[in-house]
Amino acid sequence: MSQVKVVQLPGWLAWLIAIPALVVAALFGFVVFVAVLGLALLIALYLGVRIWWLRRKIRRAPESEVIEGEYVVVRKTHQSDTEHLR
Repeated sequence: MSQVKVVQLPGWLAWLIAIPALVVAALFGFVVFVAVLGLALLIALYLGVRIWWLRRKIRRAPESEVIEGEYVVVRKTHQSDTEHLR
């Protein structure tokens, strides 16, 4: 059987590699967090405006179906009814 040799880096070299890797990972995580948070805010803003718009539309709707206006009654008359008007 062959044995696996483990190469151990000196302490300062391990820190020299680990610190930049941790900084890059933290920055990447921060960017992803901000992107997800921004997307969530956009969705919340869209839903808020949509709900506000629909509620505004419902409030503006007329409460009754009464149509106001003027009218004139027109009756069908016979010729004999209109002769006395001449």
